[in-house]
Amino acid sequence: LPPLPAMLKNPRCLTTLASSTLAKTGGRHLSGHAFLRQNIGSGKVWLLGDSSKTFSSKAGVFCVGVQDRCMYSHTFKFGNDEPFTTGCTAVVDVRISGRKLGPDDVLIDICLAQQLLRDIMAAYDHKNLDALAEFQNPRRNTTVEVMAQAIYRRFVEGLRQHHAASNGDASKGLGHIDKVEVIVKESDVAYAGYYEDIPGGVFEE
Repeated sequence: LPPLPAMLKNPRCLTTLASSTLAKTGGRHLSGHAFLRQNIGSGKVWLLGDSSKTFSSKAGVFCVGVQDRCMYSHTFKFGNDEPFTTGCTAVVDVRISGRKLGPDDVLIDICLAQQLLRDIMAAYDHKNLDALAEFQNPRRNTTVEVMAQAIYRRFVEGLRQHHAASNGDASKGLGHIDKVEVIVKESDVAYAGYYEDIPGGVFEE
């Protein structure tokens, strides 16, 4: 390998100072012609590579998260008990995960993820969920579990529509998403979530 100063002068090298814990790995080959070189003197590791390539992590998973909230009312009917109407201020977290970044070193455009979630929240915000067709025929109790599933399906569909509209362009940051998970918090101490195992990724054919 060339000396560290010479590599730093190369404009095609993306240089990031990693934590000293990575020094335990030593120098190892990474995809996209990236590699780790241990700086023995400082006990730190430099991560260098061609920024025009994608970066993958076989040992770990990248994730991006966004959060929003909405307020709604709904009626619950449990077993033979009398139905009752209540309200909820739901705080929703969406986590997008993948093992491979796009060519611009992003998994997904965070602004896109935020907008997708905001649009979904707008569909439920200050609404009576009992009046929405998606929860009827058959009627469902709109528990946090059911809402997590509904938000998940809307979010993934939004991702797929955006992916199709961009003709699968990986530079949009949508080519390597393996998992989407939705968490709906009904209070600061209770939540429920939903995700699906998709071995081929969100955009599998």
